[in-house]
Amino acid sequence: MLGTWEDKTSSYGAQQATTDGLVVANCNFNATSGYLYFYTDATSNPTTKIQEVLAPALSGTDILGFTCPVKKNDYWKITVSGGVTMLSCYWIPIGS
Repeated sequence: MLGTWEDKTSSYGAQQATTDGLVVANCNFNATSGYLYFYTDATSNPTTKIQEVLAPALSGTDILGFTCPVKKNDYWKITVSGGVTMLSCYWIPIGS
């Protein structure tokens, strides 16, 4: 059973999952290339990179995103680089 969506757009730094769940993130990029990175593991500042999205330098404004699972009690975080700006980040718990 899925829980209630939680908006993590302003707090996507390292945090612990109290249940299994999914993180859904979207970023905005334009003119300058950059990356959106997702990390998760059992350490309080996770370093295991699970997902990497390259935002190429393009004209106009485009959106990229991903969805990644997180295990209960593991930590997760998202980092951005270059011309990437976080648009939205949501957590949805699975079970309890």
